[in-house]
Amino acid sequence: MKYLLIFLLVLAIFVISVTLGAQNDQQVTFNYLLAQGEYRISTLLAVLFCCGVCYRLADLRSVLAASSSFPGAR
Repeated sequence: MKYLLIFLLVLAIFVISVTLGAQNDQQVTFNYLLAQGEYRISTLLAVLFCCGVCYRLADLRSVLAASSSFPGAR
């Protein structure tokens, strides 16, 4: 239940930020490792937010897997 509430909170923040960002048509140049691109700032922020959430979920799984290998850790 706790994870469902956290997921809904993150989803609500994402939807609100995309909705508000849709009104911002400002273009930014994003330089990444091998190239660069012109993106709307709202799209870029939404993609980077999703990448951060996915990275954190993957990291959380590895932490939980490591902690479960030590049964006396708690």
